[in-house]
Amino acid sequence: MLRWFSGSDEDSGSGSGSEEREHFLWQFWRSSSPREVPSVKSCTPRRRPVLSRGAPKACAAGLVLMGITVFTAISLAQKQTPQSDLDKQSAGMTAKDLLKSPRIVAAASGAFQRVMVQANWLHQSLPKERSQMVAKSTQQAFEQLRSEVLRRQLGQELDSFSLTRGQLDAFLSVQTHMSDMAIQEIGANVAKALEEYFSVEGEGAGKEGMRLYLLRALQPRILEIRRLWRKVDLGALHGPGLGWGVSVDPAKLYLVQTFDPFRRYWPPEPLPCSGNACVARGSFNQARVLLLQLQALLQTFGMRLEVANSLESFDAYKMPFLSELLACRNITGDMAAASCALSYASAGLDVISSIRGARP
Repeated sequence: MLRWFSGSDEDSGSGSGSEEREHFLWQFWRSSSPREVPSVKSCTPRRRPVLSRGAPKACAAGLVLMGITVFTAISLAQKQTPQSDLDKQSAGMTAKDLLKSPRIVAAASGAFQRVMVQANWLHQSLPKERSQMVAKSTQQAFEQLRSEVLRRQLGQELDSFSLTRGQLDAFLSVQTHMSDMAIQEIGANVAKALEEYFSVEGEGAGKEGMRLYLLRALQPRILEIRRLWRKVDLGALHGPGLGWGVSVDPAKLYLVQTFDPFRRYWPPEPLPCSGNACVARGSFNQARVLLLQLQALLQTFGMRLEVANSLESFDAYKMPFLSELLACRNITGDMAAASCALSYASAGLDVISSIRGARP
């Protein structure tokens, strides 16, 4: 499987400017009509050059834009380098093995511990007992997830899919970046938009209205979302994904797909989170992210993995993810803050995974 983006914008030093140019061109091509863009024929000089005095300004602008478009297309083609031979080698692990991988559990545990330190800025590291509690909770969450998946007789399908090193590295990157505050901020943006929408619509809230509201809230951050896509290396799991320009697709979000029109979401339920329950809920979010990303990878190869029922049975509190995000808008305490940070990270990664390219 090919990885379509090498490095990150932070490494390149010029990624932000490139993305802004790409976004400008994308917006231009989407908004322009045939009358707005002069044809090549209309700009062909007859008695005098196009750029001579008195020539139509639209023609000059059109030619300049054509040049920028070609230059940007060449730059994009150079960026989309294939993954290395090492990344294409077998990881010696199947999708079924991934659910119990010590490396995945270690990455998730490390991210959770960093989140807990972020929630309590007075400490630079976790006390030993809390660190052990997080490690144990993470291990249990992934073991329970694997048991639930196997209980639903999905083990044979997962055992037939072998991972490459590039794909395994991407799964590890996803777990590691759940402590990334930029990703958590995207998820917090989702929770804030949901709170605003449901506070206005109340019982009249619906999936389509929620989708449109989320689109308006997230689309202005598209350049940042693109940068995070490359930083986490989601291209190794989702395929090409990005074209010239991109947009968020809220219909692909897990919280939108699992929206139940017969359930009451407002006012928000209290978050069932105190002590060990907060740690368990945070670990559950990490396991959920792993399963959703695995589902996305398998879909690129035409394999279907229905995870909604597995996740619903796996959640001890039977609390919809949408309700969880709304509840996180009103929490107190370090443990609850750490748990909700992982909820936000889960929502943020879901948003980043939902973007799609649009070639002209």
